[in-house]
Formats: sequence, C-alpha cells, structure tokens
Amino acid sequence: MTISLSDFTVRQATRYDLPSVCKIEDGAFPDPYPANLLTRLQREYSKGFLVAENDVGQVLGYCVASEKEGRAHLISVAIQSEYLRRGIGSLLLKALLARLSEHCVDEVLLEVNVENEAAIKFYERFGFERIALIENYYSDGSDALKMRLSMRNGLDGKSA
Repeated sequence: MTISLSDFTVRQATRYDLPSVCKIEDGAFPDPYPANLLTRLQREYSKGFLVAENDVGQVLGYCVASEKEGRAHLISVAIQSEYLRRGIGSLLLKALLARLSEHCVDEVLLEVNVENEAAIKFYERFGFERIALIENYYSDGSDALKMRLSMRNGLDGKSA
C-alpha cells in the first residue's frame, strides 16, 4: 500500500491528542517524557505543539517547540514507529518552522543524541548546524549534540 503526504494533515495539538502523543513518545525514546510534562508543554506552548494525523484522525506524530524573544527550542519530534521514513517528520518540521517564522523567530536550537545519526542527518537537511557537544546530557550518561538553525534569512528551501 502506497501512502502519500496528501494523506496526512498537520494541525495544532489539543489536550485530546495527549494520550496518542504519550503513546508515540513512549515508543520513540528509551527515556520518554512523562505524560504530565507533555500535558504541561501542550498547555504552555500550544502554538508550537503540532500533530500529524491520517485521513481518519489517527495521530501518527508530533513536534513541540518553546518560543521566547526571537528564539525557539525544538523540544521533541516523534513519529509512530510503523510510519517512520514516510515524510511525516518533514511535514511536521516544515509546518513548525513556518509557524516560528511567522512569529519572527531568528533561531531554533535543539539537542539530539550523538548516536542518533538518522536524526542528525534529518535536522541537517533542514539547515541545522552542529554547534556544541554536551557531555552526559541524557539520563543514561550519553552525550547530546546541540544544533542551531538560523532563520534570519527566512526559510532557505532546505528540507527533507
């Protein structure tokens, strides 16, 4: 069965999406964010909390970013495992970056596990640059790579 990106919609998350978001989070990360944190993020950063859903309303992925004084922090991007590498993450990140651009955000920062080469390449396709190594960032002691996207020149067309 072939699935196209036209089969998916990106929209602002609501509190009713949180059970699906939590399930996706739990399946995507070895040390997932707890439900109470995701609930708080949805409440505090509702404009930067997006979900992707299929044509029957099933939430398949989400992303969330905080925003303050021209800067944004990409907190998380996660997709249901069976829908990975189908363009949903790109669709979500494009929508989020467009929204941040509308809010006059100059730069976006994120941290990603240094061992997660697929995610690093994904972010680099969007123009994120490696700026620092943060040792012992994660609870298991693994390191993170800090990455930065300058949006001062607008979205430059780089995308996955």
